[in-house]
Formats: sequence, structure tokens, C-alpha cells
Amino acid sequence: MNVQRLILAVMVLCVLSACEKNEEPMAGGMDHSDMDHAGSPAVPPVTPEEDVQMTTRSSATMKHMHAHVDQLERLQAALADGDLEAAGTPAYWLSKHETLAGLPTNLQPHLDSMRAEANTVGQATDLATARAAAQRLEESCEACHSAVN
Repeated sequence: MNVQRLILAVMVLCVLSACEKNEEPMAGGMDHSDMDHAGSPAVPPVTPEEDVQMTTRSSATMKHMHAHVDQLERLQAALADGDLEAAGTPAYWLSKHETLAGLPTNLQPHLDSMRAEANTVGQATDLATARAAAQRLEESCEACHSAVN
């Protein structure tokens, strides 16, 4: 599966799951004092500082994930062309790049696996080994996205 399509699918699923409501009706009916004029539950306002923090964190995360995708695509293209040497540069980046600040601890094993497989690609002396490691690297990425839900 194309990694960009996977990321897009994960983002869509995240948005859809965030929109899903599983609220139980309140006993005795609903108290409408917490509803806005359109009949939707009132949402507390976000302060400008919170808005900047959320936007910055989201933008930084997206930028970081796009860098992963770019490097993985470079790696896959090099391996598809049979160029083991060219695969070394993106493999090195994927194995050594800086960790995203605030990464939840449950995602660390996926990052460790991705880095280990990228390192295997970079150390490979034959295309079969590099391609197998690249496949496992992609699976690590997919597992991380699944863990994020």
C-alpha cells in the first residue's frame, strides 16, 4: 500500500472516530442549558494559546510524518531500481533522525523497529536483504499508525 494513502486513510479514520458520539441519554431527559443555539452540545472555547499549541503540535507532527514518507519513498524507489547504494541515504536518515517531541511511550517500540529495519537496509550487501528489511520497515510504520488508531 502506498504510504501516503495509508497516512491519509489513518487521518480520515481519526477524524471520523473523533466525530463519532457514543453518549447515553441522560435520565429524565436532556438538560438543554449546556446546548448552543443550534442544539449541539456547547464546547468550551479554546484559548488563543491552546489553539497555537494544538496547531503547532499538529503541524510539527504532520511535517515529521511527511519527512518519513519522503524518505521511505526514496528508499523504495532506489530498491525498485536495484540501486542498493542510493537506498543507503534514506535508510540512514530513517535510522538516525531525531525523535518527534512528545512521542507517546507506547509508540516507541514501533519507532525502534523502524530504525532497526532502516539500519538493516543501510547495512545490506544484497538487494534481497535490503528489500525484505524495507518491507518490515513499512510494516513497522503501518503498525504505529494502527496503534495511534
